Amino acid sequence: MEISFLIDTNIAIQLEEPGQNGEIKGPFALLHAQILKFKISTFIHPVSVDDVNNDKNEARKKETLSRLKKYPFLQSPPKPIGNQLEELFGGFTDTNDVVDANILFALFRNCASYLVTEDLGIHKRAKNAGLDDRVLGVSEALDLLKRTFEPSAVFLPSIEEEFAYNISIDDPLFDSLKADYPGFAKWYKEKCCEKHRKVWVIRPEGKLAGICLYKHDDREEYSGIDMPSMKLSTFKVSDDFRGAKYGELLLKMAINYAVSNGMKSIWVTTRPKQTILIQFLKDFGFSAHSEYAGEDMIFYKQLFVPTGTQSMPPLDFHIKYNPHFLDTPEIKKYAIPIKLHRSCPLEPEFLGTR
Repeated sequence: MEISFLIDTNIAIQLEEPGQNGEIKGPFALLHAQILKFKISTFIHPVSVDDVNNDKNEARKKETLSRLKKYPFLQSPPKPIGNQLEELFGGFTDTNDVVDANILFALFRNCASYLVTEDLGIHKRAKNAGLDDRVLGVSEALDLLKRTFEPSAVFLPSIEEEFAYNISIDDPLFDSLKADYPGFAKWYKEKCCEKHRKVWVIRPEGKLAGICLYKHDDREEYSGIDMPSMKLSTFKVSDDFRGAKYGELLLKMAINYAVSNGMKSIWVTTRPKQTILIQFLKDFGFSAHSEYAGEDMIFYKQLFVPTGTQSMPPLDFHIKYNPHFLDTPEIKKYAIPIKLHRSCPLEPEFLGTR
């Protein structure tokens, strides 16, 4: 998902302006870091320069203008016609109001996804124009970026999350991948390590037993794979650890993570000769796609139950749509009584008193 910010003068200044204690205010420093981290396109409206030029303090004006130059200016912003600004944002009492209205008008015309400002007057005018959901304070902008770009964490025993650059491509686990895909080492370096992608790994006794390299996939590459999706770019268990159920553990991690983060499907590619992996995927509800990715077969799994799904045996339903399961009156349920021990008290909500 692409997001762009239009920021007003005060935000631009405080993103790098030390306070009385010599430090940039925490939320502003964090917002600046997040903008860089997630590559958020950030713009200044040209009218902000007009606002700064009204400052009678020449030294402060010069410093402020130099700070604004660090951000790209909105190119050829839309111009209102007639009394359009007043009709949208209310009347004006001074030139600052006109500047604020022009910035809001750029948002109204979708020059950016959101406007970030701490100016309460702008927030009020935005509400009057029905734009209040797109005008954010610093804390709201931080919350938006967190919800959009920082996925929910999922934890399973024995699985660690690592950056790809902390996993050596020289590990024996990668030997067969490098043999089947001559460009694998270069791809891993450029597309994984340098892009700071993350992997899940299993390392019993310090040895690399299994790895799953994943990425969020918002662009439909193959028809019929519901978006947003998660691609397992590399899914591999070392031959020395076969039979230890590490593949199942990694796949469970991938499915739980995908569901927790609103993914509708999960997919992976594999060579036709990987018969054991193909059967493993089918056992967990993956279906073969009609298309090929070069020489590779594509297997995908839906992570939601489509509307109008016909009834099927409960086990078949669970395999196909796991982690969802079929719940009908015909399916038996079992209640397991748990006796509490005095040495292990539970909180009231677990006892059913709330």
